[in-house]
Amino acid sequence: IQLNCKIGGIPWIVTNPLRSVMVIGFDVCHDTRNRSRSFGALVATSYHESMKHPRFFSTVNHHSAGEELSNYMAQNVVKALRAYRDEFQNLPNRIIIYRDGVGDGQLKYVHDLEITSIKEKLKLITKDAPTTPKLTFLVVSKRIN
Repeated sequence: IQLNCKIGGIPWIVTNPLRSVMVIGFDVCHDTRNRSRSFGALVATSYHESMKHPRFFSTVNHHSAGEELSNYMAQNVVKALRAYRDEFQNLPNRIIIYRDGVGDGQLKYVHDLEITSIKEKLKLITKDAPTTPKLTFLVVSKRIN
């Protein structure tokens, strides 16, 4: 299944009722063998208005050792949006971002840096567009208290 996905195959599909939407996931992984290496990964699934099969985009950046927060997230969202625009000749109506790996004490930083940067980049990429995509940013917490 992994190899199939790496060459563009779709192992399974969920019917998505939303159209013209980009769903993004972002997380940072840390190399367990070499603690000086961390990588931020962004994946995007794009659903256009008239298509059943989504398009996919992914990108990875090297981070400072152990750094969970990202200075690259906004520019990677822009890369994903440009890929969407290149494929469909417009931008999505909605962007949903799932952000993993953020502790409760880092929420203000995520808002002040990551979300604010994404909003600024959205203004730049949509300055000539008739509308700006609606942005939903969700922080995923896997700890149960």
